[in-house]
Amino acid sequence: MFSHTDILSLVRQSAAKRILVLPHAVRQMSRPDRMISMAEVHRVIENGEPIMKCMYCQGEMKQGTAPFHIDRKSYHLMLDTIPAWVCAQCGEVYFDEAEVDTIQQIIRAVDEKTEKMAVSA
Repeated sequence: MFSHTDILSLVRQSAAKRILVLPHAVRQMSRPDRMISMAEVHRVIENGEPIMKCMYCQGEMKQGTAPFHIDRKSYHLMLDTIPAWVCAQCGEVYFDEAEVDTIQQIIRAVDEKTEKMAVSA
């Protein structure tokens, strides 16, 4: 068990590394159905590894790749290997912000091109 002083010291070390946790995140981490252990928190502080738990099954999320597809009015877009966080237990997929931005840029570009094709047809 860690004392208040130990925890405070770890928080200060984390802050020095710019690894800060918002109060909302602490509340979410502390929910009984999503409890993240102190061992996991220490792993993050020591190794810089992010802790992610699946929203659905609470399994550990691992970095990997996943497909993404979307069906629009005039096209079907399939991207095969998008960097993602994938649940090791149930396979649920989460994309980081950068990947979401890129996917949305691709969709906007394809939307624009298909609109031009429809107008010229």
